[in-house]
Amino acid sequence: MRYSLIPVTVLALVVGSMSTSHADAMDFYTPPLVSAPMMATAPTIDGLLKPNEWTQAGTVSKFIMLGGRSEPSAQTEMWIGYDAHSLYIAAMLHDPLPNEIKAEVTERDGDVYAEDCLELYFDPANTKERYIHFIINALGTRYDALDRDETVDYRWEAKTARLESGWSVEMALPFEGDIPPSPGAAWSFVAARNAPHLGQLSASSRLLKTFHEPENFGAIIFAQRPAVMKAASLGDGLLGDNKAAMVVINLNDQLLEGKVHVRVMGPSRHGNSYSMTKIKIRPGKGGIVQVPYKIVQDGFNTLQFSLTDAAGEVISRTPPYPVDLPAASAELTSLESALSAGLRVWSMLDDSEYKTRAAREFDLLAAKWQDLATRYRNERRGMSRAGLAELQNQIAPLTSRAELLRMEIDAYMQTQANGGVRTLCFAALTDLDSPAQPPAEVQGYLQVARNSRAALQLVVPPFRTDGEAR
Repeated sequence: MRYSLIPVTVLALVVGSMSTSHADAMDFYTPPLVSAPMMATAPTIDGLLKPNEWTQAGTVSKFIMLGGRSEPSAQTEMWIGYDAHSLYIAAMLHDPLPNEIKAEVTERDGDVYAEDCLELYFDPANTKERYIHFIINALGTRYDALDRDETVDYRWEAKTARLESGWSVEMALPFEGDIPPSPGAAWSFVAARNAPHLGQLSASSRLLKTFHEPENFGAIIFAQRPAVMKAASLGDGLLGDNKAAMVVINLNDQLLEGKVHVRVMGPSRHGNSYSMTKIKIRPGKGGIVQVPYKIVQDGFNTLQFSLTDAAGEVISRTPPYPVDLPAASAELTSLESALSAGLRVWSMLDDSEYKTRAAREFDLLAAKWQDLATRYRNERRGMSRAGLAELQNQIAPLTSRAELLRMEIDAYMQTQANGGVRTLCFAALTDLDSPAQPPAEVQGYLQVARNSRAALQLVVPPFRTDGEAR
């Protein structure tokens, strides 16, 4: 009997072509950095961010969700600066549902962390173990602790304001003995936000399970007049060429010559890429820098941007931003695997009408798989999220059918054994030589399948028929 060679030939030619050695873009992590400039004029701590009040401060880039795999719908903007006396922090906490903001606790060191709040963690000694913890809720109620010891109180000032778009906060954290950190000093630091009415926990660094992860904190660099950078837009997130917009401000009195770097970490090492853009920014000026980058693989990627000066020193670094594209390539790989597994079982069938019918269905599935794989290869450069999602939705039912067909063939092979060698079932202690205990009924069969490649099996009927003994 003759069969079509399409499924076997196609898979033999392209098997493994869509497969990748899957890793995870989360495997790589470099902590973010923010430069805190020396501010000539201290801000007024009243909770209202006035025009030009924080223009000389460093900027913290967009927050990412706890776990590092998405961005929050309620974003947070933050500014950091210092003078000879205090560290100053301001934040704008945007909220799509400002009327649902939860803020009721008024007692200091109360459970403000369960409400809408901003949290700050500092590890000045960079121990990666101990940290100073500050929290303020939308009412302005304060919480402070050393690690989790709430009995420790610090001197600090904080005010909040409710806005139509969310709420804002300003803080002044005095340095011990009015002695600021030396220029160039770095403190481990992370800012975090709880928005319980949105079910969102987000942070300025990639934290995996909890805000209390000092090993994953970012850092503040104290510099007198640094350059600062923040992400304005990550671009369209296409599979292929993209362009991000980064805001870079030169607070120095000299020309800034440096580079903006972008590292893309893909679902596997084959999806990693790197690029950089040279910049020149005049003293006291700033602007938007267009930074090209390339996403090589669909699936989960991360993007991380850093700013370096002419000497190659890192001035600013963002957290790794997640870009999660529909994983059409992984779906193609799953379909390929399902077809390969099914064909292996199909090849064990003896010649029959059923084998011919199964071959025709494998032909059809393999042809569709080949068409989709060709489309992916031809169109993947510049393919949008919508295009990838559409392709993914076309592949998924084919994979399900291929897996079901393999199970159908398995079931067919297991049921094509009629009769066989009859065997008797006895209790373990039965004396088979005793004529007083003849077997009353045959309760099972040791069957030999028609296909010689199949295994022997013991088949016991699940229900007894009338007249049969138990």
